[in-house]
Amino acid sequence: MKITPLYFGNMSGKMGATVASHNRYGTYLRQHAIPVNPSTQRQNTARSIFAAMVNRWNSAGMATKKAGWELYAANVQVKDRNGNPQTLTGLSMYIRCATVVYQARQDYPSTAPSVMSLPEVDPSAAVSISAATQKVSVSFSKLLPWALEDGGDMVVQMGQPQGSGVNFFIGPWRYAGTIAGHTAGAPDSPALIDVPFPVAADEKVWVRLRIVRADSRVSEPFLCQCVVGE
Repeated sequence: MKITPLYFGNMSGKMGATVASHNRYGTYLRQHAIPVNPSTQRQNTARSIFAAMVNRWNSAGMATKKAGWELYAANVQVKDRNGNPQTLTGLSMYIRCATVVYQARQDYPSTAPSVMSLPEVDPSAAVSISAATQKVSVSFSKLLPWALEDGGDMVVQMGQPQGSGVNFFIGPWRYAGTIAGHTAGAPDSPALIDVPFPVAADEKVWVRLRIVRADSRVSEPFLCQCVVGE
């Protein structure tokens, strides 16, 4: 007998042993499972960075700057996993921005953005990957503001390679590299970045890009997908 999954409205949370989860078709119910925690070096590093961001938020130096982040968060909505707009707290907005800024610059932001908007994404962005070179080639518009300012960046993350039959990917993502903007002239497009996962020809790969402006504003993530070439 074939069992068809039941999809519901916009549900979330856990009741007993049942959890409401989401995929591209909407909300569905699954059995609760306790995730395995292998405590890898990469996981421990991520936790240390997160702890450092929270400690920085709670430091004396941020006391007069929190109001700026609260104001930015109250005026700038971001999308949740279902694509719905949501308003974050000042701390959540700070961590959202600081996580990506740290990947780009190895430093944390402090002063909140004064421009009440997210950076624009790049609809022209495209990627290709070569198995021979083990590099991802990222093409982008050299006319966007981030590419023409010092401190502007495009952060590149990559998902683990998938089989050719996989048509949907939501993560996890691994940092691959940063393309830095310059006031003296935009960086070369396409940019070549080493892949964080080994790839083989005909595998399917998703790449997640985010724009970072000099004032620490971070765009919504946008995805590119390609099949690995020889």
